[in-house]
Amino acid sequence: MTRREFISGTLLGAGACLLGGTSLASALAPSAAPPDSVSFVHFTDTHLNPARDYSHCRMIKDSLALLEDAVSSVNTMKNIDFVIFTGDMIDSPTEKLVETFARAANRLQVPWFWSIGNHDVGPGGMKVPKMVEALNKHNPHFTAPAPRYSFTVNGFLFVSMCGAIDNAVTAAARFPEDEFQFLDERLRADASRPAILFQHFPIVYPFKSATHVVLNQQEYFGLIDSRPNVKAVFSGHYHAARLSERNGVAHVSTPALIQYPNEIRKTTVTRAAQGVKFDFEMIPTRLRNIRESSRAACSSSALLEGKPSDRTASMSVK
Repeated sequence: MTRREFISGTLLGAGACLLGGTSLASALAPSAAPPDSVSFVHFTDTHLNPARDYSHCRMIKDSLALLEDAVSSVNTMKNIDFVIFTGDMIDSPTEKLVETFARAANRLQVPWFWSIGNHDVGPGGMKVPKMVEALNKHNPHFTAPAPRYSFTVNGFLFVSMCGAIDNAVTAAARFPEDEFQFLDERLRADASRPAILFQHFPIVYPFKSATHVVLNQQEYFGLIDSRPNVKAVFSGHYHAARLSERNGVAHVSTPALIQYPNEIRKTTVTRAAQGVKFDFEMIPTRLRNIRESSRAACSSSALLEGKPSDRTASMSVK
């Protein structure tokens, strides 16, 4: 298998869906997983900004140390195909922070991909197109001409979606109609492949919040309910660990790296005769003093940590 055969990317650029497929960067290594399996590590809410002081239980001052430790941890793992960062990679929308973030992420020994969160863009800082441009500039593994894109690994389709609102300071999200069109076209074009979606904003909420909502949630549900190849949605935003299932789709919320429980989620997905199996393992930071300081300052540590069944567990969907 050549490097170009490992991951086949299909990107949306200039309003056109490149359904024929576009190979990602030639630097990608061959897949380490069996033909019907893929393994990746989910990072979310790294909130990089080491020049800023601590904010309640968010260890912003230690954000670079936490990111570098997690990257080092992934590099000790075997058979990992890629890493996905689902938004709030940086705490404020500046290219300088993107450069610092990417410098740490580029130490990964596997490719890394991304979805955009509300802290990554906003008024007075980078808008979504500028954030995409900055990530492309500093990520050597691939170039995405738009904030939504897709790629395939070992027969699985992965789609990164962007619901970030960049003209207001808000924790709410709205997925544009052209994103839904893109997703629908990708799911139709690869109907035989199990599809996994990556995005910052969950559509099945880990807990109730009046502010952290998807404004067109029902429209999103209608789309994925009509496409049976959607098997999972991975997200962050709530900084909480949750696993749930809705209409045959796994909804996977991973906690923040920046605050307790300060973890990343290792996931192995296996295609089986009766559907798709997910094996999850939570990996805490090895910086124990930072983790304990965050827990001590956090009044909602149990809510964010979730139940054992939300953490290191297995889950199957048909």
